This record gives sequence, C-alpha cells and structure tokens, in this order.
Amino acid sequence: MPPEQGLAVLSRAAQNHGCIIVAVSGGADSLLALKLVCDLFLNARQTQVIAWYLHHYPSAIEPERKAALDAAIRYAHEVMGPRFRFISEKGDIERIRRRLRTSWEHAASLTRRRRLRFLANRHANGEGEAAPVVTGHNLSDFEETVSLRRARGVPEHGLPRNAFINAANGFFCPLAHSSRDEVRALAAKQNIQWFEDP
Repeated sequence: MPPEQGLAVLSRAAQNHGCIIVAVSGGADSLLALKLVCDLFLNARQTQVIAWYLHHYPSAIEPERKAALDAAIRYAHEVMGPRFRFISEKGDIERIRRRLRTSWEHAASLTRRRRLRFLANRHANGEGEAAPVVTGHNLSDFEETVSLRRARGVPEHGLPRNAFINAANGFFCPLAHSSRDEVRALAAKQNIQWFEDP
C-alpha cells in the first residue's frame, strides 16, 4: 500500500510542531521515510527535520552504510537547507545488554527508543508536546514481530496492532502498511541508495 495515508496522519499531527525527527539506519525503509518527510515538509518554512542515527556496533560504520547515509543527508540538505540537521550518536549496546540482562537486540531497541524520546522532548513545542518521531517500520517488520511474539507464547490479546502510530511508543510509521518489497520498489523508484544490512 502506498504511504500517502500514513504521511497524511503525520502531517495532521505535526501541525503544531516546528520539528520532525526521523530515525535512520541506512536501510531502504528509513531512508525512504526520511525522503518522504523532507518532501512533505519542503514548503513548511517553519519546520525543521532532524535525521537521527545510532551507531551501536563496536566496529566502524560499514563503508556501504556510510555511503547510503551520506547520499540521503546530501539530498536532505539540498531540499531543506538550514532546516535540516543530522545527528549521529554512539551507543555501547553490549554494556547496556549486560546491565539489563537482556538480548543484544532488545538492548539496542530500548536504547534507540529512550534516546529518541529524549531528543523528541528536547524539541517539544510551546505546549510541552514532544516532537513527532518517524521510523521506517513497515508491514513486514510488523509481521515478523507478531510471529516472534507468538513463538514466545504471547497471547493474541497481547500482540501489537499495526497502525500508522505505534501504540507502544507513539512513533509515526508512514510505511506501516507497505511490505518490505513495496518499500524497496518505491525507494528504487525514488533513486534512493540504501544499505542491505545482513
């Protein structure tokens, strides 16, 4: 399904905000989300877009991922000018994993969520409402999450629902009803260079 409906939900919610935060990873989904957000708010002269990246691996950023991020950042700067900012943070996920006694993936997810909430609160509007946060989560991600939770014995009433606004964290997911294949096809159509994370 095309993301227009999800973008409309974001546009309505962002009317009273001067800042939109997009979490990026270098993958097709997050970089497509960033481009769609930049294009959506291109003429909203009072709106700033922040692309946020968490480098949570012990090694250096892969050259292919860096090239994809650099290309996306260049495009955002070209269309948004000084209204665009890129923020990169480092996270020691292994240390956090040991402290929380959880899996690496869960520790990374919690860290991303906590830091995004902190950034969103820093850019709250005059009424104290946190800035909208956009992620590239798509239908395939949702289906994988549901499958994993079912395998872990989570009852049906405890499973998440797919929506343009994530009920657990309030983040916006304009690609929520687009499959991974649809996302990649749209990203290719938009000439987006992305990184395939194994």
